[in-house]
Amino acid sequence: MMRLRPDHASSLALVSLLALLGTPACKEDPPPPPPASATNGPLGQPTLKEAESTTKFNPSRTQVPRVDKDTMKRYRVEACFFGAQGMRLLADDYLTSTKGGEPTADTAPGFGEYPGVEKPAASNDPTQRRRAVSVTKTVPFIRYLRYCAIAKSLKDPAVDELDAALVSFNEWAAPISQYVIQSTRYWGTKQYEKDDFKRGKFLHEKLSEALPKTEAQLATLAEPVNAYAATAPETSPEELDEPGKAARAATAKARALAVTFLPGGEAEGREAMLEAVVEAEKALKEAAAKDDKSPFGKAVPAKLADFIAAAKVAVEGGKPTDEQVYSVMFAMADLIEMNQRALNQLLRVRGDVKPGGRPLRLLSPNMRKRIPATPKATPKPAATQ
Repeated sequence: MMRLRPDHASSLALVSLLALLGTPACKEDPPPPPPASATNGPLGQPTLKEAESTTKFNPSRTQVPRVDKDTMKRYRVEACFFGAQGMRLLADDYLTSTKGGEPTADTAPGFGEYPGVEKPAASNDPTQRRRAVSVTKTVPFIRYLRYCAIAKSLKDPAVDELDAALVSFNEWAAPISQYVIQSTRYWGTKQYEKDDFKRGKFLHEKLSEALPKTEAQLATLAEPVNAYAATAPETSPEELDEPGKAARAATAKARALAVTFLPGGEAEGREAMLEAVVEAEKALKEAAAKDDKSPFGKAVPAKLADFIAAAKVAVEGGKPTDEQVYSVMFAMADLIEMNQRALNQLLRVRGDVKPGGRPLRLLSPNMRKRIPATPKATPKPAATQ
């Protein structure tokens, strides 16, 4: 029998292996194209969908709705003004609960009783206590105080008396906001057990000094804010759809009713004003039914219904309680905020946007170089002898 030489045997084995694998010996297939569904591009580069779009892609800028400067200022001012009215409940409860003395473990300060807000469940577990304490739940209007800080920085268009009042009010309100946030956490999580009430005494001193000025500080905003609101144009600087126009009209009627519950407001005629708001709600629902894609038609009716419900309770009660007035004010602030959100969404859908700030991921491209891909291994402790 004839034997194959070693070099012949190796060549035959290689040919056989190539035949089994189905790999051609002389020609290579081109790589397959990327799947049509692939949309992820390299960092800082457009995705496939963006690259095919007719709009200009700029990875270093975000796109924000093109909102008129006057519209933006009115939104911030109004949300600040109505939201800050909750300071009355906060001040009354805190000062009453402390009665001029320093809080203790048995006499922790109160931060207001707000309609529709459930108190966090008490727990002896420190972890559960931290999770239960949330200042946005304990003091829900506190987020609107941030709008005051934004409003005072908006100098275009300039409104001298209003701008000065916003600066003055924010100088008083901004520290209180921080003290309240810290206090709710301090007492809610029983931090006094660790520092023998040291931090609690400091926070109590600051709040006891500032909160008695609540009524006077809120009064400084009333006249300039209402004067500015009276100059609002009948039509929006932005082009609104029909539900948007109906929502704008309903919000104006709701505001006219809301200010009657503030100190010095006229109680006479509230029933008729409330009926006007109810009629405006019907007009909004009719417009929304004809345009089911409008952001105004989807989002605003629920907030308007909340306002009407709160206003009905306050009107029917004759002389409304502080809690009932607060409900009207908070519902008004929510209604203003939802109108602005709907406007932003409408402008985005239309593509009426402009370049905004830089995205967070591109603010510092070199940051990832300073962050290791994987954490360094922790060295093992030296063996004890």
